[in-house]
Amino acid sequence: MFRKVIIGSLAALAFSGSLAQAAFIDFTSSAVTSQITSNPATFSIGAGDGLNSALSVTVGVTGGSAKFQNFDGGNGSYCQNNGPFACDIDGIGIGDDEITGTNKRHESVSISFDRSVWIDELFFLDIFKGRNSSKSGERATVDLFDSNDVLTSTLTLGFFNSDDLDATGATFGAGEDISTGSGGFLAFQTQDGSFADRVIQAQKLVFTALKISGDNGNNDYAVAGLSVADVTPVPVPAALPLMLAGLAGFGLLARRKKRAANA
Repeated sequence: MFRKVIIGSLAALAFSGSLAQAAFIDFTSSAVTSQITSNPATFSIGAGDGLNSALSVTVGVTGGSAKFQNFDGGNGSYCQNNGPFACDIDGIGIGDDEITGTNKRHESVSISFDRSVWIDELFFLDIFKGRNSSKSGERATVDLFDSNDVLTSTLTLGFFNSDDLDATGATFGAGEDISTGSGGFLAFQTQDGSFADRVIQAQKLVFTALKISGDNGNNDYAVAGLSVADVTPVPVPAALPLMLAGLAGFGLLARRKKRAANA
């Protein structure tokens, strides 16, 4: 049952095109966020699901303290029995609620790793379209940094011009996809689901919500999760080719015996 899984396969996600080859970090799970007790806070996830070895994850916030609000998005298709998210809480926010774009302070959440990884999917909660045609929709800004802490690109994801759902600011894979669900859920897949055209690589991500003119400064959201994988593919066990060759040999021998018996 997926609600017991903190780090695992994304195969059950409707917007993933195939079996996942990436590690999934669920920031709607209280089991994960309970490890974020300092600023910054570091925890690790085990090898497997696209990782060659354990991955160290560090979460830090600026502009306030980390906020973990109880989940209020309803029974979304991405939750619990219907999907891989625990939906215990609304993800990572700051201060009184979420990552908010204001003129008074700069709020941000940084998520960094002990090595550079592929960024396969990003997930958010509480990103909504504009209340009417004159109001800008909400959107997230994500800065990507390499292993030298150099900014390589910036993604902007969400609603442009009230209800125009889009992602801009980087080169994506051929099958890049963005979708939404209840509770302001937004999923962004950077490649085609076969993981053959991965293009977004980073060691640190910084999430911000800049003030958007016309929306009264209420551009805010929470970071719900992400999926990552090692740049160097997980190696096939050395014994696997020998085992497959052996099975093929047994099959050939069985066919020869059958032909001899029928002769």
